[in-house]
Amino acid sequence: MKARGLEGNAVEMHFYAALCTLLNGDFEGFRAALTWLRDPTLARGCASRYPHVHALQGIERLLDKDEAAVRQAFSTALQAGRVQWAFHTHLLYGVALHVMGGRQEGSEHLNRAQELARAYRWDLPLAALPELERRLIDVLGRRVEFRGEDMGTGSVAPAH
Repeated sequence: MKARGLEGNAVEMHFYAALCTLLNGDFEGFRAALTWLRDPTLARGCASRYPHVHALQGIERLLDKDEAAVRQAFSTALQAGRVQWAFHTHLLYGVALHVMGGRQEGSEHLNRAQELARAYRWDLPLAALPELERRLIDVLGRRVEFRGEDMGTGSVAPAH
């Protein structure tokens, strides 16, 4: 794909591969997928799909238990104008916030992902969204446990 000028498509493939590794609880595989995105030959694709890259970096920072870096990565990712990128960003940010204990704020982002799926008639993602949210929160919540004044602990079910 890179040879044909489809770096953006290659980045999307790595994004979905990383998402699949998360769903399977394969955190080494997740970090390996991110390593591919650091390949200099994908720089143009990463620049054109920066919301995907920053959303994955936000999840990587979640695995490192760095709340400030999680919020920064997702803040950058949310600046994108394309709807399908906003959908994925809101989904993953909502999951990350739930895992960090920010259930209300997390639910707002998960609800925004649902609104986008409904508005653009993405029936398949909309139908799968509750299970996807639940699994990601569960898998990441078991792996990452935040403890602090304003943080919750472990996984929670999304409030819809």
